[in-house]
Amino acid sequence: LLKAALVIGGIGAPNDKFVFLSDTTLPVKPLSYVREQLLADEASDFCIFPRNEWAEVSEGSSRKTVRIAPKHHQWIILSRKHAEFSAEESKKNMDLMVQLQLNLLHTNAAYQNTGCLDEFWHFATIFDSVKVKPGADRLWLEDFNGGPLDTGSFEIQGRCNTFVQWVQRASGMTNNITHLSQALTVDAGTDLAPATQARPGSIERFGRASIRALRKSPFLFVRKVSEEASFSGCESLTEAFSALVFKGKELDPSVEKVWPGSGVWLDNQHSRVSVNSYEGSIRLAGTHKDMQAKGYYCGRNMQVTFGTGFKSSAIVSEDGQKLKWANGVVWERAPN
Repeated sequence: LLKAALVIGGIGAPNDKFVFLSDTTLPVKPLSYVREQLLADEASDFCIFPRNEWAEVSEGSSRKTVRIAPKHHQWIILSRKHAEFSAEESKKNMDLMVQLQLNLLHTNAAYQNTGCLDEFWHFATIFDSVKVKPGADRLWLEDFNGGPLDTGSFEIQGRCNTFVQWVQRASGMTNNITHLSQALTVDAGTDLAPATQARPGSIERFGRASIRALRKSPFLFVRKVSEEASFSGCESLTEAFSALVFKGKELDPSVEKVWPGSGVWLDNQHSRVSVNSYEGSIRLAGTHKDMQAKGYYCGRNMQVTFGTGFKSSAIVSEDGQKLKWANGVVWERAPN
């Protein structure tokens, strides 16, 4: 694909950029903004994993020489110079996974020396002359945005353009990724399937607050977005992104900011359950641990997912005194 892009692009310009994206990615900035940001320099963008994710192997007859290879997100953005060099050297380092002893059962108990070829290949090939030594060091790399590269840092480094939620060991402690991840996690309208040790988190539903946070963040793209992803509100996800991301406008102001069924209810066990809502998102909190849920509302209807994974919907009566669930159970408004 990179070779084809270079051919189609022709001679181009030094500040041309080649963006690596997946089919589960959405833009979180208008195209004009993305173009302006990417064409502002002639360097490449690598999102470097924390130091504990890098590959490290012993080499040489004495096995005393240590080779260290930085690991980066697959969703890189290459300058024209680096893209052309990668295409020219495409047959180089095809055995890199063997060289770095990746994914061997006896070496990955701490998930070190794990990953895919394209999480190591581009950096190892483009910056082939750079030798990372054990210990902390600061490397100034030519045409590498976000430098210098700190070889002792356990945070995300470089320049990350695509937001991806990983587990803590792969995300670091305090950075743009962890801050945005926290914003998405606390948004009742966002349904985020958590990351595993081997796979990133997947967004199945977006809340309004999360889309705003993505729009305000330094990221240009977001993944991993489920194919069936929806929006918490009356609008479709397409309508929400069109307004909040691409046009920078708010959605229909006539939509009620607070659901008419908000307040305190008595469930079928006569236990009190509070329902809090705002701008399409909704959260239920009861006294029992199983009576915790979050979701979205539209009109008098709400759809929620409980902490157990059970999903259900309910509609509030026109007088606001009864809440009827899809299974026929009816809750009564709690007395003041």
